[in-house]
Amino acid sequence: MELTWEFTEIIIAKALKELTPLLARRPNFKVGVNFFQADLDDERIQTVIRSPVFETATQAKISLSCEILETGIGTGTSIAKSLEYLRSIGCQIAIDDFGTGYSNLAQIKALNPDLVKIDKIFIDDLGTQSESARGVFVHAILGIADAHGMKVCAEGVETAEQLALLKTQNVDFAQGYYFARPMPIHDFALYLLDQSLQHKMPTTGRLPKLKSAALV
Repeated sequence: MELTWEFTEIIIAKALKELTPLLARRPNFKVGVNFFQADLDDERIQTVIRSPVFETATQAKISLSCEILETGIGTGTSIAKSLEYLRSIGCQIAIDDFGTGYSNLAQIKALNPDLVKIDKIFIDDLGTQSESARGVFVHAILGIADAHGMKVCAEGVETAEQLALLKTQNVDFAQGYYFARPMPIHDFALYLLDQSLQHKMPTTGRLPKLKSAALV
C-alpha cells in the first residue's frame, strides 16, 4: 500500500509546527513542499481537500509553494483539478527541476504554474568560458516564462558571480548554498534573526524548501 501522501502530511505538519512561532511576524512567508505527482491525481482530490495541513498553514499565515518534479507531470491534465484547488486556497504551484524531464510547453501550460525552477545543472554552466547549451537553456526558458506569465527561480546558486549574472537576466528568484545550507531549526531561527537585524530578508527572495528549513 502506498503511503506517500501520509508521509508528505507528516513532513508538512512537523515543519509547520516548528516554523509557525518563527514566522509569526512574517505573513505569507513561502515554504516549498515537494509533492509526488500521483498523490495529486484528480481521482484522489478529496484526500487533498480533507487534509488538515493546508488549514494549519492558512491559520499560521504561511504560504505553501507546492512543487512538482517535471519528470512526474505526465500530460499535466491528470492533476489539473487538484492544482486548481490548491491555488484556490492560496498555494503557489511550482515546477521543480525544470529542464530535466521530457515535458513540452503544452504540458507545462496545462498545469498553469506560477513558478518554474530551473535545475542546478543549467545554472552551473552560467558565466563559464565554455558555456554549453545547458547554459543557453536558461536564456530560452526566461523568454518562455515571461511570455506565459510564469516566474522563474534559479536553483543551486553557489557563487556571487552566478547571482550577479542571474540578476542581469532578471531572474525572479534564486536559491542555493550561496544563501544558506540545510540547517537544524535552531540555526534557522538564528538565521532569521540575523536577517531581521539587517532589516531585510534575503535580497533574492529565496524560497526555503522544507528539507532546507529544519528537518535535520
